[in-house]
Amino acid sequence: MIQRIAGTLLPGQRLALLGLKHPEKWPDWIIEVGIWLNKPFGVNREYESLQPWKPVQQHMNVLKFKEIYFGAAYICVGELPL
Repeated sequence: MIQRIAGTLLPGQRLALLGLKHPEKWPDWIIEVGIWLNKPFGVNREYESLQPWKPVQQHMNVLKFKEIYFGAAYICVGELPL
């Protein structure tokens, strides 16, 4: 999906992503509580394997990657090279 989006952008245009991620330093029981609380929004253990910032790194220049909420979420901004 990221490759397709990158293919439609013009040079210099940007893509911003915001999402949840597996917080690596958290105890598993806290992650389980977070998953349970966010289950109505479609969050489950399968969501952990999604890492859409990695294709951004492959197809675009990453201008920003920042973990937020103590590693439980991220912001990633990529730009198509000029």
